[in-house]
Amino acid sequence: MNPGLLLLFFAFCFLFSSAVPQFNDNKPGILTKNDTNENALAAIEEKWGIQIWDKAVDPCEPGAWWSLEYANPRIVCDCSSNCTVTLLKNISREIPVQLFDLTNLTTLDLSRNILNGSIPPQIGQLKQLQNLSLDTNNLTGSIPSDIGNLTKLRHLSLSTNRLSGDIPPEFGELISLEQLYIDSNELTGSLQFGTHVASQNTLTGLKILWAFDNNFTGPLPETIGRFTNLKDLRIFGTSFEGPIPQEYSALANLETLKLGDLKDQSSSLVFLEKMTNLSFLFLGYNSLTGTVPLELLPESLTTLTVVPMNEVSSFLAINCGGLNLTSGRIIFDEDVKPLGRAGFEINQDHHWVVMNAASTNLGHNDIVTTDYSAVDTPENQMYLTARTSTGSLRYFMVGLSNGNYTVVLYFAEIVMDDNSSPWAVVGRRIFDISIQSELRIQNFNIMDDAKEYKTPVTKAFNVTIMNAVLDIHLFWAGKGTCCIPVEGTYGPLLSAIRISPAHSPVESELGHCTRRRAGVIVGFAAIGIATV
Repeated sequence: MNPGLLLLFFAFCFLFSSAVPQFNDNKPGILTKNDTNENALAAIEEKWGIQIWDKAVDPCEPGAWWSLEYANPRIVCDCSSNCTVTLLKNISREIPVQLFDLTNLTTLDLSRNILNGSIPPQIGQLKQLQNLSLDTNNLTGSIPSDIGNLTKLRHLSLSTNRLSGDIPPEFGELISLEQLYIDSNELTGSLQFGTHVASQNTLTGLKILWAFDNNFTGPLPETIGRFTNLKDLRIFGTSFEGPIPQEYSALANLETLKLGDLKDQSSSLVFLEKMTNLSFLFLGYNSLTGTVPLELLPESLTTLTVVPMNEVSSFLAINCGGLNLTSGRIIFDEDVKPLGRAGFEINQDHHWVVMNAASTNLGHNDIVTTDYSAVDTPENQMYLTARTSTGSLRYFMVGLSNGNYTVVLYFAEIVMDDNSSPWAVVGRRIFDISIQSELRIQNFNIMDDAKEYKTPVTKAFNVTIMNAVLDIHLFWAGKGTCCIPVEGTYGPLLSAIRISPAHSPVESELGHCTRRRAGVIVGFAAIGIATV
């Protein structure tokens, strides 16, 4: 089986208990044949078609193949108090119930696989578990209430699956829990962690709660205001209703707060008054009334941008480095402000942001132009200008309706001109293209497709937007020439961007725009932009 994405981490103690591996007296370090945990591991090997280790050999033997860094699977034992088993396999099967016979497990990490089926209720047997990661799989069904038995659990990650149903009330029993990730599932209900939370004040040790991209309904729960140790709270992309509860003002330890997509009732920002540690704030696509009371905002918040209630189309086009223009029936926004070596600009309609971070201290002109007649036609006006960067060029589009889109990027090499200098033909501009943090094209060279300078090239990408934000990132990864025709000529170059719903033909864009209301407050941290 080829190496894949599974990371299975077992930590168990070699103690004097029938529940843990025992060593044979004749061969110290060899697991006994009738040991409960050895049998469990053997059953897992059979179910998943993998070999964990050679049981005829001491697992602590120096230099054993299963202990090497590149081994797959891998076992590393310190042979004093614990043994760590790491398996890297691409598993597309269900979780075997025999796994839960390893009752002394303290960490179980099965993340980043294609595991299917449901989470077995036998998981409640792992009462020593402190860290449980089942994220980034294809798990379905409801979350078993038996997880409430894991009272020593500190880290629980179930994100990026297809789990459904309500949060079990037994979650209120997780008195040691510090980090909870349940984002990007199909969970429903009101996000209550047990009806007795209010009386027993459980989960007060929780520091991180990610619950975004689910199907929660009803009012945004007031009980979250009881989790006063929270440092990172993210709830958006749900069907929760406003207003933001004033009980949230008790969350004075918050450093990151992302609340968005609240329906119906408007919200006041008074709850921010006591959040003196806040450094990252996003309150996107809510009904916010009145003006922003700047005196209520903590000094720790580096930058705050207020985006008013505007009409945001499902279609968007940008003329990078150039003025407004119309090509066919497509209207391209202007994008003309120089950003220098490091800077950002929000367009006048607050629909998108452009950011530049250069990799050199040389004087850098991030907007370039040409008057070359080959591209000077009515349908090709967008190729007369371009934005460039010697490092990172990034566009964020906000307020787009969730769904499937086609993103078209327009390119033409208008700087490396072989007509100006014959030797310029050896110049190579190479950069990478990432969309939604996913690398789409590595080592992209415009000239490989264009064949000639100042010749238009387009690249189209299918993109799914889940949180109303589109991230387009072009960046230099150290490839290509640096100094042709002049020093600093390298890195991304982009002429234009067009975004449209995947089902809509380009020629009908202006006639079939669907619009939404977007009230946004976006906080900029010192090193980036709030992107949800």
